[in-house]
Amino acid sequence: DDDPLASFMNEVEELGKKKTEKPTGPRFVVNHKEQTKDWTSENQIDRLLGPSYKWINLNPFRTFSLPVDATEHDIKRRYKKLSQLVHPDKNKDPRANDAFDQVKKSHKKLVDDDQRAIAVKTIKQCTERVEKTRRRLIKKGISEADLLKRDGTLEEAIEKEIKKEFATQEYNHSKSDNMKRKYAHREREKEKEEMEYWKGVKELQETYQETREQRVKYWQSFEQNAKKQKKYGATYRPPQVKVEMVKRREDDKKKHKGAGIDESYKAAWR
Repeated sequence: DDDPLASFMNEVEELGKKKTEKPTGPRFVVNHKEQTKDWTSENQIDRLLGPSYKWINLNPFRTFSLPVDATEHDIKRRYKKLSQLVHPDKNKDPRANDAFDQVKKSHKKLVDDDQRAIAVKTIKQCTERVEKTRRRLIKKGISEADLLKRDGTLEEAIEKEIKKEFATQEYNHSKSDNMKRKYAHREREKEKEEMEYWKGVKELQETYQETREQRVKYWQSFEQNAKKQKKYGATYRPPQVKVEMVKRREDDKKKHKGAGIDESYKAAWR
């Protein structure tokens, strides 16, 4: 029997070789020189910032004018070419900054494996869907001329479907983001209200504890006065604070004033 450890080490070595192997296939699938020979700064800015460009450029392959099977070298070379034409540092056109933003966004999608795979899958699904629909309509008896009049050429119909699909995905994505933001806002408001509630409860408890001794004294004084009233009768009057005594004296003075007592001599003292 083979040594298990040796077998394991051989498998590790094989995996290491596979990782270091360079990808097979051509470096380029596009003739860049031929395809971009008529490109200028002006016509590329016009293309990148055409009508509804924010929706059309959601397809990164359309922005770079590359097929879905373009290699990493194709993407790198095309990015370099577009940057040379529309970069704001090299182009004085006031629209250059917006055009280069579109290039950067598409490049970010194409160099990200997951986003690129989604874009490729979307384009292939749209292509298959349009081709399948065309074949079905032709079988039903609709002529090529009628389809051409209604939907344009096959390439135009595919391009239209791709634009629609990317726009739908972006709309759903933004709608989902808005819902997430609204939910997060509601959660923050709810948390804030809860914090305010417990803050009020804490303040109420602190106030209750701070005034506890005072309430106890009031209650003890009330009990003592009640006992004395029970002992001495209703004529008992509990001690009064100074303010109340001063007020009583003033009331007594008013009551005796004009009752036959001449106090005019006191005016001379003043």
